[in-house]
Amino acid sequence: MKRAQDSSETVKDRMTKSIGEIMHWKEYDYVIVNNNFEQTLHEVKSIITSEKLRRVRNSQLEEFIETLTYEFKELKS
Repeated sequence: MKRAQDSSETVKDRMTKSIGEIMHWKEYDYVIVNNNFEQTLHEVKSIITSEKLRRVRNSQLEEFIETLTYEFKELKS
């Protein structure tokens, strides 16, 4: 409401939807409460970095597992 960008009805609809989302907070991988912009920005950047590293690690792990599986099959033959 303070931004004065949307109608009261739009804000009401968003708030109604947000209650449903908040009720499922335990299902989320990350929850960020934006009480302090600098802290929130730091948390978002940390999450992005973490997810990038996780994806890199997983892609390397997948190749490693495929190699091990192939070598294991070759040994059994």
